[in-house]
Amino acid sequence: MARRLTFKLFLKMGMLFVFGITQHLVAATPTAEEVLKRASLGRLEFIKVTSELQGIASQISTKEELFPLIEIIPKLLQVGIKLDFESYGANPVLSLSQALTKSAIKWVRFASDSPEFLRVFFQYADNQTRYLAAQVQSDLLKRASTVDEFMKLNVGISISLEVIREFKSEAFVIGQYEELQAETVKAILKQSREFSVAQLGEVIHRVQGQIAMVEVFNFIQQRMVVTKELRSLLEQLDWIAKLAVNLSKYPGNLSIAIKLFPGNLLIDGLGKVLIQGGSIEFEGLKSAFDAMMPTQWVELGNMLFSLYREQEVPKEQLSFLKNILGVLKQKYEDFGISERTEFITQLGNRIAVMGAINEKDAEGIYDITIGDKVGTFILSSTGDGKYIIAFTMYQNGNSSYPVDYGFFYVAFEGQKDLFEAHHFAQGSPIYSHRAYQIWDMIFKITMQDNQTSVEGKVTNNLVNLPFLGKQILKFSPLITEKRKIPKNLSGTYQGFLDDKPVELTITKDGPNSCMGKLVTQFINLPFNYGTFRKSDGALVLTSGELDSYKWAQIKGQFSLDELEFEGFYILSGQRRISKITLKKVR
Repeated sequence: MARRLTFKLFLKMGMLFVFGITQHLVAATPTAEEVLKRASLGRLEFIKVTSELQGIASQISTKEELFPLIEIIPKLLQVGIKLDFESYGANPVLSLSQALTKSAIKWVRFASDSPEFLRVFFQYADNQTRYLAAQVQSDLLKRASTVDEFMKLNVGISISLEVIREFKSEAFVIGQYEELQAETVKAILKQSREFSVAQLGEVIHRVQGQIAMVEVFNFIQQRMVVTKELRSLLEQLDWIAKLAVNLSKYPGNLSIAIKLFPGNLLIDGLGKVLIQGGSIEFEGLKSAFDAMMPTQWVELGNMLFSLYREQEVPKEQLSFLKNILGVLKQKYEDFGISERTEFITQLGNRIAVMGAINEKDAEGIYDITIGDKVGTFILSSTGDGKYIIAFTMYQNGNSSYPVDYGFFYVAFEGQKDLFEAHHFAQGSPIYSHRAYQIWDMIFKITMQDNQTSVEGKVTNNLVNLPFLGKQILKFSPLITEKRKIPKNLSGTYQGFLDDKPVELTITKDGPNSCMGKLVTQFINLPFNYGTFRKSDGALVLTSGELDSYKWAQIKGQFSLDELEFEGFYILSGQRRISKITLKKVR
């Protein structure tokens, strides 16, 4: 009986002992605050508490107990610095951090852990722990099903890549995370329709690995082929710029294929946006331009040349083109191909002229005075980004023309805010005033109290004619509606020029160009040069040089069914314009 009692007592005492040990082990996992408090008491206590913690790291049974201990590692290091462990060549926190992070592998979740925790974890984990953590996330990726999970996984992978690169992790570890990011991005892009544009932009913004970059570049390329909507094209250009930023920060060698991707996609997307007349912010795409290769700059120049050779630059694109042409010209000079800069210079001048004229809303008719005489000054667009001028001086108020010149070539000197124009006239004994063969013009346009004014001078080798005046008619309000360019406009149209019956024959000779002939009872007037303004779909017909160096223009738009035309008629030297309305008869 005594032996039974003794055994029962021993068994009970053993159970109590085991229970006590278990309670002791649970209690032995200190809180983060307790660890920091003890570590701050001195070197001996610092070593003691870190050693104890390292000894039980693998036995900590919950994520809630372990993760706060990992998060205080930077603070423990600061305490160690204050206690001057470095002077002894010791770092008690190093082995502790490796033990804690190794125990945490099974609980690390990119889709739920905070970015702050992940930064600390990857900074203080060793390479083997980092590698194993990637494998865990790869398994979790296969189970992800919601947009939120994919987005958070991508954020976590991006943070991990940033940290392990910053702290010089081994190549096999970095490669594992680049592959993991590629898997994640590929999974997201496969179901891209479930993600908003902003979410896709965020995913792309965080792409850092080469493999994932290739996936995204291919995705953008495929979308760009089928995209027609201007807003979507601009979004894709923004994605390219974001990737270009990441490319510039990539720490290793990039393959030539990846280096070529940004520029190729940028040129394709840029061309589609510019053709549609879209507005582009140069600064927003600067990173993409910086990533372009020399041959791509040449390709960009060729694209701009073909696009704007005979087209007016939309007002919304003037600022962008001014910036990009400045960079392009410098690139050509840097690459030793300065002979190609002639077009860049010409287009730059056209843009400068257009910008200045549009800013001042200067197109129109002006009453001018030239000494004691009066006259008319007309400034008008030909629809392709170029401008013509009519300068007329009346003799004693009648309609004889001692000076009547048009077709001045207009340039702009931005620093002086002056326009320059030149005209070469072939001599003819019929008109005595044509003895002066070469005419030059310098003028300035100003705006004050919504009134546009002009001041300048016309000169040749014999005379100097200063003039000044005010705008009496603006051309900009005459066509306010934007319409599409007609598909089939060739044909004969009949109608009225004011109250006079007229017939206009139009022959299309290019995608955006045509010729015309206006016939009335008294005249047969050819319009040798016609073009469409893409900005508003207006047709601009310009004649050749008429008698007395006059010129004429017709500007207007077709109806939506393309059967009617309505616009106005300009004749150099006249202070008024005529209305023209036509219907297609054949």
